[in-house]
Amino acid sequence: MGSLGSAHTQNSSRFDNDILNEPLPPEMNEQAFEAISEELRIVQEQMSALQVKLDEEEHKNLKLQQRIDKLEHHSTQVQELFSSERADWTQQQQEHLSQLSGLEKQLQDTQTKNDFLKSEVHDLRVVLHSADKELSSVKLEYSSFKESQEKELSDLSERHLHVQLQLENVRLENEKLLESKACLQDSYENLQEVMKYEIDQLSKNLQNCKKENETLKSDLNNLMELFEAEKERNNKLLLQFEEDKENSSKEILDVLEAVRQEKQKEMAKCEQQMAKVQRLEESLCATEKVIHSLEKSRDADKEAVANLRSQVQELRASVCEKTETIDTLQQELKDVTCKYNSALGDKEESKVLIKRQEVEILDLKETLRLRIISEDIERDMLCEDLAHATEQLNMLTEASKKHSGLLQSAQEELTRKEAMIQELQHQLNQKKEEVEQKKNEYNFKMRQLGHVMDSAAEYPQSPKTPPHFQTHLAKLLETQEQEIEDGRASKISLQRLVTKLNEDREIKNAEILRMKEQLSEMENLRLDAQQLREENWLLQGQLDDIRKHKDGRCETAAAAPRAGPRPAWV
Repeated sequence: MGSLGSAHTQNSSRFDNDILNEPLPPEMNEQAFEAISEELRIVQEQMSALQVKLDEEEHKNLKLQQRIDKLEHHSTQVQELFSSERADWTQQQQEHLSQLSGLEKQLQDTQTKNDFLKSEVHDLRVVLHSADKELSSVKLEYSSFKESQEKELSDLSERHLHVQLQLENVRLENEKLLESKACLQDSYENLQEVMKYEIDQLSKNLQNCKKENETLKSDLNNLMELFEAEKERNNKLLLQFEEDKENSSKEILDVLEAVRQEKQKEMAKCEQQMAKVQRLEESLCATEKVIHSLEKSRDADKEAVANLRSQVQELRASVCEKTETIDTLQQELKDVTCKYNSALGDKEESKVLIKRQEVEILDLKETLRLRIISEDIERDMLCEDLAHATEQLNMLTEASKKHSGLLQSAQEELTRKEAMIQELQHQLNQKKEEVEQKKNEYNFKMRQLGHVMDSAAEYPQSPKTPPHFQTHLAKLLETQEQEIEDGRASKISLQRLVTKLNEDREIKNAEILRMKEQLSEMENLRLDAQQLREENWLLQGQLDDIRKHKDGRCETAAAAPRAGPRPAWV
């Protein structure tokens, strides 16, 4: 079989040598030259297209390098921002610690001041307790109430400060977390967009590179095949030229020289193309390495993005928790602030009330002291007045008895005198009637005498006068005049007696009225004394009730601390 194969190969080589040794026609040479020139033109066009693609690849590589530099710069900026934020956090933490130390110092100062004020209040309480026993129970109750209120206020203020500090810290942490979250979200979105864009671009570039590599490989294979074919043809042509040197003409030699030169040029161009192909392969390897590194960086970025997503989710969860805690703390702070404000208002009101009550207590103490002194003085005076009034009442009762007896006797005498006055008036009337009668008789007699005298004048003869007429007339006139004078004197005396009796009656009536007024005044004094006694009894009962009430409140105030402290929220 081996001998048969070797014989077959020898026969085929001989047949090929015979074919090659055959001279080619000039038409075929021209066609071959045209085909070679056409192939060279196609190869040149392909090489120019490859050059353009290589330039595009280099431009893309430059863009990728610029993006990589931008990403590195952005990562350095993010790291610097994180470091600056960390420094700000540490500085703020130090400031908060200094503020906490200052607040603790202020709290200690306020506690010392409160202790000093409490000691002063205790001293004042001791002084007030020694000053007045009744006010000591009220002040003890007030001190216990004030201490409990101060404790509650101090607890509320401490809780308020603590909650404010916690809220401030939580607010700052929340703001920082929100800022970091926003930054991370922005950076994550930017990175995600950049990564998507770069991944798309790289995937497109990879596909293009793969396609170009395949086309380049196919072109290289074609070129290698063409190159081998050209080599074989050149060898054949060289052999043919060597055989046909003597037979060919100068034109053929010139053509061969031209062909040789073209061949050398084509060989140089092929070598250049091979160098370019090698450079393209090297750049392709470099781009593959860059793509591999970019894939690694993409994987790392994916891991970083996954980590960032997990961190963002954790931050979101922590932010949600912190927002919930902030809401609860804000609600608690609102409640505490409301309670604190109400407590402050109550404290201010209690302070004002305490000051007012202290002033009122001092005023009441002073007024009570003055009132006690005045009541003691009034009591003494009332006792003296009561004793004096009882003495006067006894004296007045005796005098009233005497006056009642005198009044009764005066009334009896007055009735007797009135009866006598009536009798005298009756007698006076009788006397008046007698005087009138005598006047009438005298007038009648005087008229008769006038008639007699007139008749005597008319008749001048002297009548015979009766004996002793003049003497009887004179006596009659004297007696009548005397009776008239006696009637007048008795009338005047009776009038004087009546006026005197009227004056005595008026005096007795005035004395009776004065005694009645004195009796009414004594009755009023007795009623006032009875009312003062009742008021004194009522005041004594009220003082006893107040003392009992104060003792009971002191016992409840003393028993209240034993029951245990109330919670701060109550």
